Amino acid sequence: MTPLVDNEAFRKALDFLSESTKYGPPNELNMDVSDTRPLFVSGRCALNLDWGDVGTLAIDPATSKVIDKTGASIMPGSKEVLNRDTVSSRPALPIPARTPSTASTHAPYAAFGGWGGGVNAAADAKVKDAAYAFFSYMTQPAQSNADVTIGKTGFNPYRMSQLTYGDIWKNAGMSETAAKSYLGAIRRA
Repeated sequence: MTPLVDNEAFRKALDFLSESTKYGPPNELNMDVSDTRPLFVSGRCALNLDWGDVGTLAIDPATSKVIDKTGASIMPGSKEVLNRDTVSSRPALPIPARTPSTASTHAPYAAFGGWGGGVNAAADAKVKDAAYAFFSYMTQPAQSNADVTIGKTGFNPYRMSQLTYGDIWKNAGMSETAAKSYLGAIRRA
């Protein structure tokens, strides 16, 4: 349980954060997604680090000024990573399936951790049945295919069938070009 914050790799990450804030909006360090998303979809912010929600928020004709003007990418990789044994930086090992020939590593970005559902084991049987029915409904293709196309739901594509351009994306108003960028970044992550 020793914190891994007093080391060369962590200091480099802080240096990067310090440098990146020079190019962000005022008060950037105190902003959260409810502040940055409107800046991005209004065209007032050129780069946004976020979950996949921003890709679908960007196609909402009611709020977005950047329809078909955005791209998506996986998180930038690093040529160095923390060696936990020596608590120092070491060169990253390439991940052939995800990276080009340069040695770089990419960490998936799922800071929120994803969605999950649970029911107290001591709950009444009717409550358990209702919770099961609700979770089943939310995750079946008919509902989940709609939910992943609406940014404000917080659902991102998670089924293989949702990760390719098709009717669900076309009907949601996402162009094939935007979908290739958005869905491609999610697949690579």
